[in-house]
Amino acid sequence: KTHSGIVEMYVLRSLKFIAKDLQISDELQQELKMSLKETILTFFVKEDEENYPAFDEGQWRIMTLCLIWSQHFTRVPKVKPIFDKEDPEAQLALKNALSGFHFSLDELYEMFHIF
Repeated sequence: KTHSGIVEMYVLRSLKFIAKDLQISDELQQELKMSLKETILTFFVKEDEENYPAFDEGQWRIMTLCLIWSQHFTRVPKVKPIFDKEDPEAQLALKNALSGFHFSLDELYEMFHIF
């Protein structure tokens, strides 16, 4: 695998779990998958694997959620309602996606300020 391929593998693996937790349709999941692949290809991924962070599953999931959030700006605007702060169902689904990873919904929204 290429180095960006390794990142892609972890992100797409996380996407499967997130899609289930957030009840993302198969069609939207496929659209996200293609968009995330294109986005990851734009990253400069260092070739030295020693520089890779030792992410655990939860950290990859949080990174993937941030990448999904970033897709709503141009590539996949249909994902924006998934993160709606005013929708109790969306909030519950996000909490479920974060459960067990010692990361709160408030912390996730704070990270979104980066994008």
